[in-house]
Amino acid sequence: MKYYIGVDIGGTKILTVVMNENKEVIGDYQVATDTRSEEHLFDSVVISIESLLKSKNMNHNDITAIGVGVPGLVNAKKGIAVYQSNIPWQNFPVVKRMSDHFGNVKVTIDNDVAVAAYNEWHNVQSSKTFVYVTISTGIAITTIINGEIFRGNGFAGELGQTFFMHNGEYQRLENIISGPALRNRYRAVTGNGRLNTKDLFNHYKDNEDAKSIIDEAAQMMAVALYQVNALIDPDTIVFGGSVITHNPDYLETIKQKLSDMLLPDQAHILNRMYISKAQNQQGARGAVLQAISKVSNE
Repeated sequence: MKYYIGVDIGGTKILTVVMNENKEVIGDYQVATDTRSEEHLFDSVVISIESLLKSKNMNHNDITAIGVGVPGLVNAKKGIAVYQSNIPWQNFPVVKRMSDHFGNVKVTIDNDVAVAAYNEWHNVQSSKTFVYVTISTGIAITTIINGEIFRGNGFAGELGQTFFMHNGEYQRLENIISGPALRNRYRAVTGNGRLNTKDLFNHYKDNEDAKSIIDEAAQMMAVALYQVNALIDPDTIVFGGSVITHNPDYLETIKQKLSDMLLPDQAHILNRMYISKAQNQQGARGAVLQAISKVSNE
């Protein structure tokens, strides 16, 4: 039996899973992310993997491949974490360092949104043109065409960096309708600095300020999705990220606004837009599935 490791590195925690060759997760382990330095962070990753192996009475020789998901800009081909805003890796050679530590084990690395998208695509492999949208602290998409992630020159999918007119000036979408942006706008209009994004959505039906902010955000997201649909024409769009997974009615509001924009021949996408059902293992599962795929294709 072959075994594979998947690691999802976040700003506060690192989740590691072990999967068998039947693509079944047979164990997981979580540690806090040590962000004091790049070496402390690397040690956190190693500790997470080693602790999981120990809990399953396994060692390095039992592992065929390791897949790692990292937030921010990643050079998947060179195995480098280029830049991350919430962890201290800049041009850090993740694949080389992991390979040096774990020996004769294939190591892959990718952006955390990309590995989450790969996990979702794996569940609907009939999709030839698949788009995964995350709406959380940031806003981004990953496009998978015939099983391959479209990367461009490394910055593809940064939907949150597109510009929209807001309050009389062009602003990045992420600065208008991401989770923190929505929270800050709600605090500003109410004068209550303790409110959060959850409060905003909870008051959608009974507070005009909340309704106005959410409706405007849904309209902008619908416009952004229309551009994605017009340019890529996907057959499936799956949504992830805390803003939308915690507020499923938000997607229905977005879809209602999007339906007014779509041409008749585009309207089919409305029936293929849904929120991810994956739990907190989504990133780690995607990372390990990606590693399995790359090993199988070599």
